[in-house]
Amino acid sequence: MADENEEKKEAAEAATAEAPAQPAKKKFPLKMIIIIVVAVIVVAGGAIGAITFLKGDKEGVEAKEAAATEEVEETASIGIPLETFILNLADKDRNKYLKISMELRVGSEEVKKEIDENMSKIKDIIVVYLSAKTFEEVKTVEGKLQLKAELMKRINSILKKGSVKELYFTEFVVQ
Repeated sequence: MADENEEKKEAAEAATAEAPAQPAKKKFPLKMIIIIVVAVIVVAGGAIGAITFLKGDKEGVEAKEAAATEEVEETASIGIPLETFILNLADKDRNKYLKISMELRVGSEEVKKEIDENMSKIKDIIVVYLSAKTFEEVKTVEGKLQLKAELMKRINSILKKGSVKELYFTEFVVQ
């Protein structure tokens, strides 16, 4: 019996010696695990970021629509064109002339009516203010913007029922 056991052992050893060695099971390398985990985190972060961005974009679109509605309401104003003014500027050393046309924008018919009733005062305000300006004061963009602001302020000072919302120069020539 001992001989039989020994023969079985020898046969088993011979079989294992003849059979090619099976490669040992490779362990998953630590580097590969880290790469996969980082990739999953990046993909998940990107998905969360995209969702957040798209939600924010939706809110931005709603805000833009609301702003557009307000703009339409504001542009639903009434324009009042004024006649063309031709004035001497206050330059002492040379004769300079200003030819200017304007349009006032108001928010209601009531304010338009008040402006029509006070048109003589408004024209006087414009003539007196502009004829006191020099060429140097009106030639720059900043000078023109200052003219607009000051004219609106002076015109609004006489109005009781509302105010001029915008003043536009439709013609501005200095000679």
